[in-house]
Amino acid sequence: MADLLFLNGRIRALESKLLNFNRLERMIGAPSAPEAFRVLSELQYAEYFDQSLQPSEFERVIDQGLQETKELIMTGTDNAVQLQFFWLRFDTNNLKRALKLRLLEDADSLGDFSVEAGFAPLGNYPQEVIEALAWETPLPDGAVVYPEIQAAVTAAVADYAENADFQRVEFALDQAYFETLRSILKQTNTAFARTILRMQADRENIMTVARCLAFDLPLTDAALLPYGNVKVAELQAVEAVQEIAQMLDDTWMEPLYATFQTATGHGLLQQLEKRFDQLYFDFLIRSEEGEIETLQIPMVYYERRLRNAKMLKFIMFAKLNGIDTAAITDTLQTF
Repeated sequence: MADLLFLNGRIRALESKLLNFNRLERMIGAPSAPEAFRVLSELQYAEYFDQSLQPSEFERVIDQGLQETKELIMTGTDNAVQLQFFWLRFDTNNLKRALKLRLLEDADSLGDFSVEAGFAPLGNYPQEVIEALAWETPLPDGAVVYPEIQAAVTAAVADYAENADFQRVEFALDQAYFETLRSILKQTNTAFARTILRMQADRENIMTVARCLAFDLPLTDAALLPYGNVKVAELQAVEAVQEIAQMLDDTWMEPLYATFQTATGHGLLQQLEKRFDQLYFDFLIRSEEGEIETLQIPMVYYERRLRNAKMLKFIMFAKLNGIDTAAITDTLQTF
């Protein structure tokens, strides 16, 4: 692996430029979009600022920062396989969006491969590869695609032709995401990577079961992932939302118990997403404590950059559209 100690030293220095409480408060309370935008120049985005840059270009600036951070981490780690938790997640979501264009909107090409169009150009695969996969055309010369992903796309398209149910397409791609991760993580076989895989599977499974029960939707076998701490058979047997809470005892999800007691419907799902995000992030933070030469440091840093980007984009959008401070603050509570 490249010099991880050197990379982590750079990251520790860059952490001072992350969004903190004071900068967040200044952005929220700024009287105008241009003044909120100036706060970005104090973060990792200063090098992109010049006199011609306008507040309306905030998404381009933030996305450029994420792309360059990705390149920094890939170079400094020789693109370690654990980073596929990030890159493959973006690929999976990009393929879902592309297949939606093909199958639901009858598009004959991908079109605009941008954040505004619903894509995240931060994965392994560039636009031409995503388009070739989704429209089942020959891959570009030299393109290398995980076989689980390619097989899932082929099977999902055939399934849609028979059932016309796009949710089944999404389930198939989710299964392929986890199958691919399980396969490539055998190369590292670390407790850290195995724990992340189980945590992500648990999150998807609990959210799926809770959504089905909250809104009286059918729960299909294809929707559940056999990679988590809670067994699929136990999840399939759940008949009421409160039963989920009882399954979380003695697992990393035990802190979610109170959420099931106090929220229902959309409120329950919203609170679960927020709590899952926080529990996962807390785990990442703990995993890097006291470390100086570990892959957890760049992974935690990139996760922080993604969280910062989400908040910054919302605040700038709100400022440009005249949303008041109280509404911005209330919405950020759900992040």
